[in-house]
Amino acid sequence: MGDKIESNRLETKRFDKALDEILDIFNNIEDDEPIINFNVEVLELIEKAKKKYGIEKVSEKISMQL
Repeated sequence: MGDKIESNRLETKRFDKALDEILDIFNNIEDDEPIINFNVEVLELIEKAKKKYGIEKVSEKISMQL
């Protein structure tokens, strides 16, 4: 019984590693293009706001303005 449990653990680890590698390959293939190209000053203000108010609130405010 113990051998079967250990075998399942090893299979799970191998599967997890393979899945991580597949996801890494997929992420490296895909180009990351921003939806909106903000200038440096705007990006700095957004980063400050995220630290002060949290990313959820900042995202909500930006979405409401559109």
